[in-house]
Amino acid sequence: MQQAAVASIFTVTAQLTGDFRAANPDNIVLDVTVNVNNNVASWIVDLNSPLHPSAKLDSFFFNLNLGAATIAFSNFGPNTDVATNKDWESISGNNAAGSGSADFMFGVGKGKSPNEVNNAVSLTFDTTLSSGNFTQAMFSFASLSTGGGIPAPGAQMGAHVQSLGTSGNDSGFAVANFPPPPVSHGVPEASSIVAWLGLSLCGVLAYKRPRFARR
Repeated sequence: MQQAAVASIFTVTAQLTGDFRAANPDNIVLDVTVNVNNNVASWIVDLNSPLHPSAKLDSFFFNLNLGAATIAFSNFGPNTDVATNKDWESISGNNAAGSGSADFMFGVGKGKSPNEVNNAVSLTFDTTLSSGNFTQAMFSFASLSTGGGIPAPGAQMGAHVQSLGTSGNDSGFAVANFPPPPVSHGVPEASSIVAWLGLSLCGVLAYKRPRFARR
């Protein structure tokens, strides 16, 4: 009989910061939350840069350790603009905008959507795995960006943010890695539990009630 797939429900959080270049603005902050429910990962990219009140997200990039599997993008938010029918969309991760030539596996960009992602509006989207369920290792052990731009050894995530500074004319790039997988304390194997129960039973059988002296 075929075994049912093991449920995989967990949350991954990380914070991107930048810019890593001296000539670009600092204090760029984005909080990323990924809520995984088996083969679907729901992403929230929250621009959290109060020192840049006019900041807006142009594009977001990331890597995953998927092996032979692939992902499909859906449910982009902000919602599709009714007037233009344009939406945020998946884009190439190669030569990530604003990074200085860094290459990632995946990207999400504004495209021609008039809907801004800023300090008050988050970017949201889903990724669906082609086979199996997402695991912590797919995030934690993702490869680092290649192609240069980002200081060695690279990063697993990046974001191009525009309208920075007091004039709102600067742009920058923030980076981060996914956190390591949580430490597992392990669950005893069935054989260990049986052995432990056996030892406990032997202890019970070997127990002798103390004799009290007769008066």
